[in-house]
Amino acid sequence: MRTLTTIEYLCLEIAIALGDDWTFQPSENGWYANLIRRSDGLNLFCRIENEKRLSITPESTEKGIDPNYNRPVITVDSNNPPGSIARNIQSRLLPSATTWWSDSQAKLAWRKAEEDIIAAFDRQMQQLTGKTKSQSSQTFYGEKWQCQEYGIFTDLQFRGMTHDQTLTLLNTYYEIKEAA
Repeated sequence: MRTLTTIEYLCLEIAIALGDDWTFQPSENGWYANLIRRSDGLNLFCRIENEKRLSITPESTEKGIDPNYNRPVITVDSNNPPGSIARNIQSRLLPSATTWWSDSQAKLAWRKAEEDIIAAFDRQMQQLTGKTKSQSSQTFYGEKWQCQEYGIFTDLQFRGMTHDQTLTLLNTYYEIKEAA
């Protein structure tokens, strides 16, 4: 087992000062560390900047979510005692970090639900039409039609239809829309 780096040891001490709900996680390379709140998984990323300032900010657990969007951050003197840094985290960072974390978890849940809906739509389109789309495409193609999937919405285009067929399709569309 390797010896903890300065930042890792400092974060270990801060986790102890924050209380029993907090744990410390070292990094693989030792240049940063994380403080993790057990009750909700809030992950605080900690690193030293300019050789004396400790930067602390919540970190998104899911890549693909913009981890920097409105992300709160505080910096403190890394020479301060761990108890003082813990009090700064509690008073200056946790109120906004907790809200940010909750919002990011809600976004993750929404994206997961959207992915599930899209996957179900893909399966149903394949079963209904016998058509598949390539992994890099969001479009199904059929004879004289295509269906583009945009998130949980679809955009249908039909080609070569008569005016009567178009009117029938549009009437059906508006009936479905009114029923929804």
